[in-house]
Amino acid sequence: MPRRMRILGLLVAAALAAFGMLAAGCGSRSEGQLGHASFAWQECPFGCSVTDNPMAAGGARAEISVSLASGYSFQQIRSSDPTIAAFSVGGSSNGLAVSVQSGTPGRAQLQLIDAKGKLVDEITVTVTATAKLAMVKGWSGTAPLVLEGSTQLFHVTTKDANDHTLVGTGAVTFALTDPLRTTAAIVFGDMIGFTGAAGAGTITARSDASTVVQPITVVPLSALTGLTATANANSVEGTSIFANVDVVANSATGSVYGAPCGWTVNDASVVVQSQTSASLEGAAKSTTKFKLGSAGTFTATCAIGAVSTSVQLHR
Repeated sequence: MPRRMRILGLLVAAALAAFGMLAAGCGSRSEGQLGHASFAWQECPFGCSVTDNPMAAGGARAEISVSLASGYSFQQIRSSDPTIAAFSVGGSSNGLAVSVQSGTPGRAQLQLIDAKGKLVDEITVTVTATAKLAMVKGWSGTAPLVLEGSTQLFHVTTKDANDHTLVGTGAVTFALTDPLRTTAAIVFGDMIGFTGAAGAGTITARSDASTVVQPITVVPLSALTGLTATANANSVEGTSIFANVDVVANSATGSVYGAPCGWTVNDASVVVQSQTSASLEGAAKSTTKFKLGSAGTFTATCAIGAVSTSVQLHR
């Protein structure tokens, strides 16, 4: 199974975590103090209010989209206090975007200035210290079990003292202990990609005022004691029918993340369409989608190391 297919599930889960961070404020904008522009954080789907959503202090980065009323334009942007929030022209396709980097907690005015040096509009950007680094744990117990050599993502969310998710990423730093090491991975939000050899290590996440230390246990392939396969309902996409199977890799101490199947099927009309591995924010399992090319009952066998299991697929 190709490496990119094995980690697809991790990336999908990461994306959902990042873009869902401010779901309650989706689709809302803040009016400027002069009524000539509106502003929205781009860190949530469809934008969310700038005035209602503080930014994480300590070097977080985010982007604000700017919508101008008819007849208005701006030539430069200014911060009333760059030590709290520094602003620069962002990368939006229409140019009406502002990149923000946070500094110390406080409030700073984002000001739009026209070609004559006149204030077009402004909005208050609030920067807040992180009181808590929150995690979503898909595992039970103290430490997740991950397979040696597999790629994993560890994600935390910055929260204020009222448990409100803070805008921006980059205010969190990560440190690993042996046998863990960082690995190249596409990340969304405050997270790190890691892998490791068999053993016990830790990941430490730090923000300006909060620290989380998460133990990680890496197990070798030989630690797997068996597999549990569950066939879910078939799905239909256009004229194609797909079988969907979840597989859990078991060890003596619990289920293991990052253990994808090597599949064999007793009929060439059945093709593996995709296989995804759950992130640490979900239960440890892999999910495989089979395209069923013809009617019948077929046997698919998953092998991981020395253990295997079979499941019946029906069309």
